[in-house]
Amino acid sequence: MIGRKYVLIILLLFQGTSTIRTAQKDNIKSQTAPFVQFRKITEQVEFPPPYVVLDSLLFEFYYRLYLNQADTTHKDGSKFLDGSDIPDNLLLSFAKTLVWKDFYPRDIYYRYLSIGNTPKREQFKRFDEATRAGKLFDETFLPPMPGFVLGKIIDKHIRNRLPWIWYFIIKNRYILIVKPITKENRWIDPEYKIMKADYYNCKVIQDIKGNYDGPSMPLLGVNYMRGNITEMEIGKKYLVLIPFESTTGNYGPVYVVRGLATDGIGIFPVFNGKIFDPELILNNEVEIPIQEFKQTIRTFIHNTAGVPDEKE
Repeated sequence: MIGRKYVLIILLLFQGTSTIRTAQKDNIKSQTAPFVQFRKITEQVEFPPPYVVLDSLLFEFYYRLYLNQADTTHKDGSKFLDGSDIPDNLLLSFAKTLVWKDFYPRDIYYRYLSIGNTPKREQFKRFDEATRAGKLFDETFLPPMPGFVLGKIIDKHIRNRLPWIWYFIIKNRYILIVKPITKENRWIDPEYKIMKADYYNCKVIQDIKGNYDGPSMPLLGVNYMRGNITEMEIGKKYLVLIPFESTTGNYGPVYVVRGLATDGIGIFPVFNGKIFDPELILNNEVEIPIQEFKQTIRTFIHNTAGVPDEKE
């Protein structure tokens, strides 16, 4: 079964090359033929402004993918699907839009990806059914799913090619100062009892990024932490990094604390208006005034990334 999945992945990523060559032999002149079935998601369903921009960027990505896929391996050994041919200005536009989309409800992003991924998933299912039945599958393969493009290719190149602060802000949907009120160590899944996590009911003290839209007393789930601080003490204050909210667990909505862009460190103690960062992760200073850090983050978001400030 594992081998089969790898075969499907390889076909998903690279079978488009033979399809394109066949199209060229048949004198299909339209350069958009291989991804004509990619319909802009915002033309099907209404979405907020950043998603209209994201649609255009994805369309440009697919267009460039087609132009490069007739010979996927270049002289230097790079492959377009690895993102090596994404121009700097296109990558930067992706990064700006991914920052912007965090200022709209989280569910919108997942709905956008669900709609965009569906045609490929359905084709993948048809391919699997045809393979099991021993039938010939002669459909033109659709391009990679938007979720794959954004979550793998673009994510990797933002991390590797842009200044670290881009990756830090994109990977952490919420950056909050909180004060734990209660703490309980629970099984993540009480039925199977495989792993435990610390669950904190917390009071939100400050919203550093400026986009938090959750309750004033959220439930935070903490595990997989690294560094000097892996737990929080009741009544003290901490800066926490939250990449996503889980709504499918056993305890209701949980805001998950992680260190996805900070070497596994997602908790920073706060004393006397300062963030303490002994590992020098955030900006090479052990003590960082909260207001200074907040101003740095928000200035970057609204000035460098160009996210409209709705409060102005």
